[in-house]
This record gives sequence, structure tokens and C-alpha cells, in this order.
Amino acid sequence: MKKKKLLKKIIDLIIAKYDVHSVYLLGSRKEKEVQKLKLEPTVLNNNSGYTFLLFIIFRGIYKINEKKIQKFLLKNNYPEYVICPIVYNLSEFLRQIDRGSTFLGQIQANISPFYSIDTSIKDLKLEPSHYLVFWKRKTSEWKIRSKRACFLLLKAEEYDGSDIDSAAKMSILHDCLQQLCLGLLVVCWDFKPKILQLKYLLHLCSYYISLLKENETARLTMNAYHLLLDAHEIMQQNTEIKIQEEESEQAAALCSDFLREAHVIAKNELNRYHQKCLDYENKRRKELAH
Repeated sequence: MKKKKLLKKIIDLIIAKYDVHSVYLLGSRKEKEVQKLKLEPTVLNNNSGYTFLLFIIFRGIYKINEKKIQKFLLKNNYPEYVICPIVYNLSEFLRQIDRGSTFLGQIQANISPFYSIDTSIKDLKLEPSHYLVFWKRKTSEWKIRSKRACFLLLKAEEYDGSDIDSAAKMSILHDCLQQLCLGLLVVCWDFKPKILQLKYLLHLCSYYISLLKENETARLTMNAYHLLLDAHEIMQQNTEIKIQEEESEQAAALCSDFLREAHVIAKNELNRYHQKCLDYENKRRKELAH
């Protein structure tokens, strides 16, 4: 089945179940096919399998979160696809875009909906705001998140070769990656996700982090990868799973490489956005002077 037909089938399932205002395709991954993310900073991606990053706006006052959508789609799942949803209701979307959300502003201005009941969002007359206070907020968020990630990675590396419970070490590395993902998403998209599962966060960041672009498991055994994703559940519910030292070392190496690349990406994007804010404020001053 062609990608567009498959995507339509997925969206038809969602529309039949929920009161949907519009659906946007933000990004996708397909085997041996280069995909371009539609949000700034634009990137090229090359991955295996069908994965769709969908932005869904619902009508009504009731909250419909990403987990609910994922659970519903799993019941109607086809092996050809994986859905990674970002969910807003219409009033929440309009309120945040009115406050100058750069993430939502990019979607409204630059991406045509795959499905929509009307053109009310596309017809909004908005000028994106880029004030220096927004850049300062992003910079502060990244400093805090990256500092936490560095601390956690150092803690994990302190225990190399020691008698520490390997599950505890894997849990520390899980938290390290989570902090880096949360920081990068604020820097690149000005976006704070509602789902904090590491697999979901890694998918969002795979559009930027090159070591994730081929496959998250490329540097890990499949077992080590799943142990890293499920580290918190293992810590909470299971004392019998044995994690080999080699597996925790692979996870630590992935975190270290992720940290280095994330620093470069964050620095470049913050510099780009800083200049954008300066240009915007200079333009505003000139307009006010006239």
C-alpha cells in the first residue's frame, strides 16, 4: 500500500472515532527513502519502516491525549505503520498560538493540513513573534536540561566496572537521554511534549540527531536497546532481569555520543534563533519609529 493511501486509512480511523478539526503530517520515515521534516530547522532523514509524525487538533472541551490516541490505534494496527502523535484541542491551540508559540506558528503558516473540516486555522492572520525573551527562555531551558544530563552521565560512568546494580545504571542513562530530548525539543521546536516515554522522545529527536537517523539500535544490541527504554519499569517491577556489563557500556556510549551531538545542534539553533530575534526586534523598533 502506498504511503499516502496508508496515511489516509489511519486518519480515517481517527476521524471516525473522534471529533477532529484537522490533522497535519509533520514528518515521516520510510525504508530507503529520504524524508524532509517540514519544520525549522529543516533536516533530511533516512530510516526504515513507516513512521508518521502526526499533529492532531480536536474540537470540544474534553482532553484527548497522545496516550489515548496510541492505545486506540494499537487496537486497529497494521504492521505497515507506527504513529507518533502530537495532540492539541482547538481552544488550546488558538490560545497558545495567540501567545506567540513558534512551534504552532510554524505549523499554521507553513504546513497544509492533510485533513481539515475548514480553513479557519490557515486563514488566521498572524505575524510570528520572535522576542529576545523567547531566546533567553530557550537558552535557560537547554542549560538546565544539559547540565542535568551531564551530571547523570558522569554518575553512570563512575560505576563502570563496579558492583552497582546494572539496572540502576541503565535507569540513570535512561534519565540522561530523557533530559537531552526534552531540552532539544524546546530549542528546536519550542515544544514541551506531554508524553515523556523515552521511545517517543527519541523518535521526535531522530529528525535531528544523526546517530538515531538510521536506527536507534544501530549502536546497541536489540536487548540493550529495550532494556534502556524500559529501565524505569525494570527498576520498579523486576529484580530478576540481568543486564550485562557490555549492554550498559553500549548504552553509556550512546548517551555520550548523543550528548556531544546535542550540544552542537543546540548551540547552532540557539545562535540562529538569537539572530532571528535581533532582526525581529530591530524591525519592530523601526516600525514604531515611523
